[in-house]
Amino acid sequence: MNKIKNKYYILINLLLPVLFLLNCENKVSSPVIARVGKSILTIDDLNKSIPPEYNNAITHEQNINYVKQWIHTELLYREAIQRKIDREQQMKNRLKEMKKNLLAAEMINRYSTLNESSIIDDNIINEYYSKHKEEFIRESDVAKYLEVIVDDQKTAWHIIRNADSENFLEFASNYSKLPVSDLSYVPYLALENIPPDIAQAISSCRINGITRPIYSEMGYHVILVLDKLEKGGICLQEEVKDEIINRLSTKMQKQSLENLLSELRLKTDVEFNVDLIPGNRNENIRDSLTNKQENEEN
Repeated sequence: MNKIKNKYYILINLLLPVLFLLNCENKVSSPVIARVGKSILTIDDLNKSIPPEYNNAITHEQNINYVKQWIHTELLYREAIQRKIDREQQMKNRLKEMKKNLLAAEMINRYSTLNESSIIDDNIINEYYSKHKEEFIRESDVAKYLEVIVDDQKTAWHIIRNADSENFLEFASNYSKLPVSDLSYVPYLALENIPPDIAQAISSCRINGITRPIYSEMGYHVILVLDKLEKGGICLQEEVKDEIINRLSTKMQKQSLENLLSELRLKTDVEFNVDLIPGNRNENIRDSLTNKQENEEN
């Protein structure tokens, strides 16, 4: 939640200047939450400021803080305009630079989105894992397991007496209070991130074995241990598949951006006098930049 909160506040700081511009032309089409002079913040404005993936994570208190921040920023903004700070040459330069950076960042974002259609299939993932698997060292003991959570101990023991590795999923579907994991993708979880009692039970249980009932505030847990792997070994491909996809996606986006920049350099008059740049000389960097520029021109 702290990570979400931090991201949310970062978004607040990025979006508030945009809301100032929008408020100048806003037609009130939803209830007004706050007003400062002629500037307004509506329910729709607030909802649009929250990325869809965070809709269910943002608390009432965080929304209140957002509105307070909007009011404070609006007041300071209006005072800055009143004092004609926006007309100062230094501020004009900063605003111009901010506009340039914002548009450049939006260009990167849009271009990256266009190239997200590139498919990272299993063959590419397999090849990457084969070449880089020595980099993926398991940092803690992990386990893969299925669990049933029930309200009473009697039901938990009924499952233990009658279930096995073949029919456990059926018992889980029939009795568990929480949704059961899809067997096609049961992730490996670090034991250090699992509640201690459950982690201990998993550690003590054999693979394909079923634990005794483990009590928690949620109820009684009955766990089928599918696999266990020790710290220090090379991760299996399925353990790091998401990380591989992230690495490949980042690499592809970076390459796409480099291709775009190369195209733009070729059709635009660009001058880059490396020798005039102050600082300690690094011949390797200078030669690399010079060679890159020559390659693009050729």
